[in-house]
Amino acid sequence: MENPLTTEIQANYQEMYQLAEQVITTMPTFQSFSLTPNEIAYIALHFMAAKERYKEQRKYNVLVICATGYGSAQMLKSRIENELGNLISITDVIGYYEINDEKLKGIDFIVSSIDLSNLIFNIPVFTVSVFLTDEELQEIKHSISHLNTSTSLRKMEDETSELSVREVFDDYFSKEAFFILSNVSKDEVLRKLVKSISKHENDQFEKRMLDMMKQREAMSSIIFGEHIAVPHPMKAVGSKHHFAVALIQDELLWDDQYPSIKIVFLMSMSIHENDGLPELTSAIVDLVDEPDLQEQMLACQSFEEFRTLFFKIKER
Repeated sequence: MENPLTTEIQANYQEMYQLAEQVITTMPTFQSFSLTPNEIAYIALHFMAAKERYKEQRKYNVLVICATGYGSAQMLKSRIENELGNLISITDVIGYYEINDEKLKGIDFIVSSIDLSNLIFNIPVFTVSVFLTDEELQEIKHSISHLNTSTSLRKMEDETSELSVREVFDDYFSKEAFFILSNVSKDEVLRKLVKSISKHENDQFEKRMLDMMKQREAMSSIIFGEHIAVPHPMKAVGSKHHFAVALIQDELLWDDQYPSIKIVFLMSMSIHENDGLPELTSAIVDLVDEPDLQEQMLACQSFEEFRTLFFKIKER
């Protein structure tokens, strides 16, 4: 059976072709048959069509965040529903201080009228005006149209990034704020990391950082995956932006829910400017889906090795 699309499917839709091939080999119905690449490509076409139908039927769950959740928030909600009602479902409209893990359950992305760059989420965030301009609307539509996996919106954001991880890494990370630790407590790790970035800050920096990090963690989880923690303050505390890193050689008990943290990225935003921060936080979120790279990082013996591996996150 000839299939004129086989070559194109194998080249441009390799994931679907491999899925079709995998499903066929596990189904008893096909055990006695040896299907050709042309026949597998036809089955892949059916998978692709089903996927498109699912995308058309499914609505993405959106959380709308404004300063208080009232007033202008309702204006933004109405605008989103009028323009994107066929694509999205608004699960809730909340204020900044109402953000918590419960509110984030099942959410595909956030639309916010306030700057949330000081908080890290493992879902995409679109910052818009309360009037939701046509340009902002098109950006959201464009991202939704390319959404075919749980990470696609994040990848879309990466494509529009103005800076690369390589360009900004050395402005945030340093050898002095990099540690390989074992047999330590959560409190010891946090204090050590905060101290490592406090050199040019005021006397209150360490205390304020620790207090603000507690407030941030009380809002929603700062754990990504099972083994990565990204503690950071509710708002910028320092005059300079930093990342401090701890690679844990055994297991760090963070809390009852996360007893085996392996990598800690402590983030401190600057009260002045944070150019390149979204690129770095995006890379850390992507690292969650790279267990092999995590293991390589944990085997690092130097900051230089860690730096080289961090660059690989966005190169995969």
